[in-house]
Amino acid sequence: MTGVIIGAAVALLCLIWGIILISGHGFGMISGYNTMSKAEREKVNAEALGKAVGVYTAAIGVIAGVMCAIPVLWLIIMLSALVLIVTIPFLIWVNKSPKFRCSNRVPQDKERPQ
Repeated sequence: MTGVIIGAAVALLCLIWGIILISGHGFGMISGYNTMSKAEREKVNAEALGKAVGVYTAAIGVIAGVMCAIPVLWLIIMLSALVLIVTIPFLIWVNKSPKFRCSNRVPQDKERPQ
């Protein structure tokens, strides 16, 4: 019973945190973003990054909630595998996609026109 309560609390926290990020707040709590210098932060589209991470976090919260509400072993295994399979492509997409870079950024291999 304690495991279900802890799992439900974690699911609720993930869901709430996802909603906060989707609403455009709390970017400083995104790992990696909070350690960037001000110059590096200007190169990142924080709103798009926050929404993407927020949707992902809220989805994890929903999945964790389902796993707590329906404690069936095969369902827990399938949902855990789903999370693991989706996490790696999500991280690659967030790190490599130009959607999360500011459009006014000058590419490193080209010089700014004078």
